[in-house]
Amino acid sequence: MLMIDFIARESGLPFLNPFKDRNADFSHGVNFAVAGATALSVKSLAEKNIAMSFTNSTLSVQLHWMSSHFKSISSPEEKLKKSLFLVGEIGGNDFNYGLSQGKSIKEARKMVPEVVQTIIHGVKRVIDFGATRIIIPGNFPIGCVTAMLTKFKTNKITAYDEYHCIKDLNSLARYFNHHLQQAIVEMKKKYPNIILIYGDYYNAYLWLLRNAVSLGFDKNSLQKACCGTSGKYNYNTSRTCGAPGVPKSDAQELIKLEKTKLRNCKFDSIYQFGDSISDTGNCMRESFCKAHSKCGKLPYGMNFYQNATGRCSNGMLMIDYIALECGLPLLNPSLEENADFSHGANFAVSGATALSVESLAKKEIHMSYTNSTLSVQLQWMSSHFNSVCSTDCPKYLENSLFLVGEIGGDELTYGLNQGKTMEELRRMVPDIVHAIIRGVRRVVSFGATRIVVPGNIPAGCNPVILTIFGTRPSTTYDEYGCVEEWNNFIMYYNNYLKRGIHMLKRVYPNISIIYGDYYNAYLWLRQNVVALGGDYNYREDMKCGDPGVEACANPNIYISWDGLHLTQRAYSWLTKWLIDDIIPQLNCPV
Repeated sequence: MLMIDFIARESGLPFLNPFKDRNADFSHGVNFAVAGATALSVKSLAEKNIAMSFTNSTLSVQLHWMSSHFKSISSPEEKLKKSLFLVGEIGGNDFNYGLSQGKSIKEARKMVPEVVQTIIHGVKRVIDFGATRIIIPGNFPIGCVTAMLTKFKTNKITAYDEYHCIKDLNSLARYFNHHLQQAIVEMKKKYPNIILIYGDYYNAYLWLLRNAVSLGFDKNSLQKACCGTSGKYNYNTSRTCGAPGVPKSDAQELIKLEKTKLRNCKFDSIYQFGDSISDTGNCMRESFCKAHSKCGKLPYGMNFYQNATGRCSNGMLMIDYIALECGLPLLNPSLEENADFSHGANFAVSGATALSVESLAKKEIHMSYTNSTLSVQLQWMSSHFNSVCSTDCPKYLENSLFLVGEIGGDELTYGLNQGKTMEELRRMVPDIVHAIIRGVRRVVSFGATRIVVPGNIPAGCNPVILTIFGTRPSTTYDEYGCVEEWNNFIMYYNNYLKRGIHMLKRVYPNISIIYGDYYNAYLWLRQNVVALGGDYNYREDMKCGDPGVEACANPNIYISWDGLHLTQRAYSWLTKWLIDDIIPQLNCPV
């Protein structure tokens, strides 16, 4: 991903489609940027004896595309009041082309005023259309760029700074950035009601270099290209990344995993039911649930932009990754007032059960901290759809994905903690499965056509269960160190659920109802990680979020986050496995 992708995700928006993708959805914005583009026009560069490399789509051309785009939509002024504009980063290629074609740094400096004025002219154009919040990024420290380090390599030690960047080239970048900042200051005087912000890419990059090791980068590879062939910096102008014969790197292998297969399904909304594995903030909006849950405060969310949202993990959950794979915003919790639900809603609540409170009470099992069971979540769904699509919900939901669960695991855990025997828990399974199947029928009645019904993960691998069973002398463990008895019970539950789904398919032959195999996704993850060793690092009397309980320094090397829930990285890999498993059953175009 690029910086603009992360900015879109931080804004809760889909990734921007490129303007040249004619059949794309531009309802949330558009990306006019083109690789190799310059701020100056082709003609202006030609007058300076600088040839364009491989595109003529300069800033003026991109602004023309913008003009055509806004003229094609009705009332763009209202939409642009809530829009963010990034005019750049651009201008760097003007200097790069010149320097690569023999221009001196002094000649490049003479170009700076014209490049800056061209960018400022572009900013004025977007203001004329109604833009009110605009970021104008400066240039990176180009003396740190691998290609420039290769081209201007020298034996003079004094030519390099403390980061082994070329001083003169970075001086040019700072000179350009200074002129751009001055121009922005002048623009602010002319447009006092417009928010104009200088994007300090230069110092952001230097911060990255200063903190590279603590951020997980290899100190010996800071100036080297990951994808390349040879040379001090692994960069060769005749055989660059992507050329035939350039070896594949780990990063290129990862790209294969990152391809968003679910985008082919063209889902425009997602609806999620479940418990803490899926809750993105509903528990935090219920007073009793919030008072008893630790998920609304750090260290929960420490890797979710350091923001504890109610997700019971250090970062994102499976539903977040599924939304991103679909090219959709992250789902807002249904209890969040004034939230945007145009792309779906998340009804899941931490601690929720498939069985009702009354049903559990008859079994002498008490709910922990929420009464928002599956039936309550389905009622929320009903109210939501009655307000947005009461006349034609099947049409409204024809491109929607439903996830009914994972749910049903909490009542089993509650029962275990409250002294129920394994045989008593087994007798609960039919009731739990029937409650879930009724839920699936309910969403089908509203018009859902593609539904995933997840099973339970092998909870015998969770530190909570390992700790409970660890006091029993008869406990046996499998090859992964998981409690066999509990995992065998979970398999029994999942098989019962699969039979229920099979029966549903016979009743609804035209509906895609898919079992979400969380169990085997988790086992696949266990089979493909290096064993970390040690005890379970879990105590019932001192849980994550309690005073004095500290999170590990690097959650990325752990599967379990707090003994019951998983880490962001574990959820990301489970999602990848799950998508590969369900995609053939979703009947999406290839």
